[in-house]
Amino acid sequence: MYLARYDSEAYDFNCYKLPQSIAYSKLEEDAAYVLDKKKYFNLATQINFDDTNSHYCSEIDSFTVCRKRSSSSEIKEIDIKVKPYSINTLLDFQANSNNSLDYQWGDWSLSEREGTWTDGKEAHLFMMLQEPVKHDLILSMEAVPFIHENHPQQIVDVLVNEELVTQLIFKLGQPLLNQYKIPLLAKLINSISPLQITFRFSNLVSPHSVGLGEDKRLLGLWFKKFKLVEDKTGSRH
Repeated sequence: MYLARYDSEAYDFNCYKLPQSIAYSKLEEDAAYVLDKKKYFNLATQINFDDTNSHYCSEIDSFTVCRKRSSSSEIKEIDIKVKPYSINTLLDFQANSNNSLDYQWGDWSLSEREGTWTDGKEAHLFMMLQEPVKHDLILSMEAVPFIHENHPQQIVDVLVNEELVTQLIFKLGQPLLNQYKIPLLAKLINSISPLQITFRFSNLVSPHSVGLGEDKRLLGLWFKKFKLVEDKTGSRH
């Protein structure tokens, strides 16, 4: 959905209420819905895998267009074009130096001066590795969870190529490391191309819901830096 100048009420309707309506309500059979293919990747995938949904989403001229389903045998996966990534390349999520946008799919918010929030249940980083990796890798990231006295715990499942590799549990009052390193096996990394890294959240709330202003985004992790590096220590063997 594309908006020019909009206030917070219009943003809330078009970016939250309307997408939820498209996902869970009966759609107008004669209507087509044009979505930003990266931001609403999760929504389009959900529609395609719901065989009871009247609509089907596919890519047309770099947009995701959801129109009336013509056959139950249509390919369900959304075609994605992923930017190449070189191991040891630092991805910066700060607005003025953001080189992570090409890799972001699904539930990410707009970049801010110091970083980028996830905004929804599943935020993905999709990247095309130049060649199969020969060593295990370390997923290194600098991130901070959204926790509050009225939301004292944030749970994040980290999946690589659709396989759970770890669960991060952040609790109010516990020391926050800010920097996290997650070991990844080369076999898992090479199992699917492009590489799919997913941050899945199960207990999201908005700042507004806990009494912090009017921000209705479902905040999970605030990312600042991300990098995949070779694990030459053999720590997983």
